[in-house]
Amino acid sequence: MRRINKQGFLCFLLVAAFVSLSLQASKIPETKKLWEGEAIAMEAANANFLRSVIEENTDLIVAKTIAIESASCETNPHEVKQKINEALIRYFDGIERKSSFAPKALTNTNEKIGLVFLNANSSLIIKRNLLGCEGIYRFHGGITKSNFVKAEISGKNFTQEFRIPTGYTITGGFA
Repeated sequence: MRRINKQGFLCFLLVAAFVSLSLQASKIPETKKLWEGEAIAMEAANANFLRSVIEENTDLIVAKTIAIESASCETNPHEVKQKINEALIRYFDGIERKSSFAPKALTNTNEKIGLVFLNANSSLIIKRNLLGCEGIYRFHGGITKSNFVKAEISGKNFTQEFRIPTGYTITGGFA
């Protein structure tokens, strides 16, 4: 009688293992979908983070360049604007080499962004005030106000968009 119980128990274990493996096998597609969903979510979060970093650094580059390049109120605004735009081009080129960031000048030609485009579509005004001077950099979008800078930060399953829109304005102070 003991022998039958051992065989019954062994058979029960084999059946339980088979059922368990069958259930696990049926869950594999669901698990794969879950992992794929998590991968897309991580990719989207990384693209969003990169876009935020680029936006913050763009603001910082403009403000710092105004402050550094304009030691006095006698500074030529066109020269300072040129230096701001050169710094932005260097920054965008550096980001482009390290990631899937590809800035475009959005006009009817959709060309790669360049200094001529930025200079033609931006302005810098230097104003005197009681504390010294302040510079106001504005990306105005040209005569038609329809030009802007756009970049897609793309991954395998997700794309995030970075823009310098028409009307983008940063003020930097210097004394």
